[in-house]
Amino acid sequence: MESEQERRLSFSWLPNTVTFFNLFTGFLAILMVTEKRYDTAGWLVLIALFWDSIDGNVARAFKNPTLLGKELDSLADIVSFVVAPALLAAKSWHYEAAPWTLAAVFLYLAAGSYRLARFNVQPGAKKTFQGLPTPAAAVTLSMTVLAYRKNAAAQSEHFALVIFFLTILISFLMVSHISYPKLSAIKFAKWKSLFAMALSLFAVTFFVMNCETALALMSFFFIILAPAYSLPSHSAEEEDQESLVSKISK
Repeated sequence: MESEQERRLSFSWLPNTVTFFNLFTGFLAILMVTEKRYDTAGWLVLIALFWDSIDGNVARAFKNPTLLGKELDSLADIVSFVVAPALLAAKSWHYEAAPWTLAAVFLYLAAGSYRLARFNVQPGAKKTFQGLPTPAAAVTLSMTVLAYRKNAAAQSEHFALVIFFLTILISFLMVSHISYPKLSAIKFAKWKSLFAMALSLFAVTFFVMNCETALALMSFFFIILAPAYSLPSHSAEEEDQESLVSKISK
């Protein structure tokens, strides 16, 4: 019979392969931007989010998380969630090498890279992230660009200002010490109200406008309200006390 260790080794390639799918999807997003297929690039960033959300789960499912996999994940995330959305935003501005455009892109690139490096050396609490995760930042920025394009407002005067200030905001949130909940690590009962509100917002906006606008608003809704759900609850404190008591009794 195959041992547990042999079974883990036989699937050790799978989590990293999923990470490589994330990396390649990010590369495709960059390629689409260079070909001025901005809508396709934005959706590819969202697909990269899917790959990124399952690679860690695959590694844990086979009990095979490794330091190498963690480093590969961060490298892939730099491409998919830092470089790709930054290039998409810069090319969508229609301002060629304007100083303020380049300054905003520089801040986003620096903040995203710093955020990923900090996570590798300071993972943070078990149930929270320190600072806005780069995938959430990337999806918010990319979907906002797509929403303006979908609503034929990408040429409007306020489009550049909205993208500029949004880029500054999410750059600050990424390097901040604001806690964001790890939704997969906390009980659904704690954040079900956030889920219900986000789903309602998505459904209404999708029905009234379109999918791109709905995703953009839902993403912005998350980055603003989600930190409130990372605060310790009374029930969480009770669980910690019960855990402490049980350890002492043993």
